[in-house]
Amino acid sequence: ELYATSDVAPPVPCDTAHQTETLALVPLPEELAGLPYRPHRIPDIAWTACRDAVDRKLHDYLGASGPDRHWGIELRPKLPTRAEWAAGLRVARCDLSVPPRPGMEIPTISRPLRGIMRSAASAAVRRCRIGKADVSCDQPHTREEVGGWIGMPGRRYPGRRAIRAEFTEQCRRNAEYYTGGKLDNPPVRIKVTPVTKTQWRHGIRSSSCLLAARRGK
Repeated sequence: ELYATSDVAPPVPCDTAHQTETLALVPLPEELAGLPYRPHRIPDIAWTACRDAVDRKLHDYLGASGPDRHWGIELRPKLPTRAEWAAGLRVARCDLSVPPRPGMEIPTISRPLRGIMRSAASAAVRRCRIGKADVSCDQPHTREEVGGWIGMPGRRYPGRRAIRAEFTEQCRRNAEYYTGGKLDNPPVRIKVTPVTKTQWRHGIRSSSCLLAARRGK
């Protein structure tokens, strides 16, 4: 298994300490499944099979709704070992892991990822920032991403002021959905970064919506 990841670790319940969690099992493409031996290098099409499953299922699996967004969850496909291949197994296991932390490439979690976005534990898979660095929201942070991407269509650059006004309104709606209340006089403020003219010229039409504390962290 030198060039393609397999796994011989024993399975454990997802409500106990674990590093990865299986989202789906998908058949390998026919051009791979027909091979009598496991190739040393598995083509990208095997990874793509899992990516398609993740794109279809992950949002619902995590319990996200509307514009709610997760962050940092990584796809870690696991392929049959040589022994499993010889026994006829032709299925890829699409595993998920949470965002890495300093000194831990694959952190351990102690609750299932299924439905996590409906609980306070979702802080572990939400994007926050401290300075210019992205961190998960269960770590110290100064800003917190809310909702989905905010954006503005069109071919001609509408100007920074117009973009800021539109992004701020979109961000306000996302923030109110996220917090479950109006932002008339909250202890937080909206932070948006308008798209520059150079970015617009390169096809960028979107940004993220952040909430920051009015004072302190």
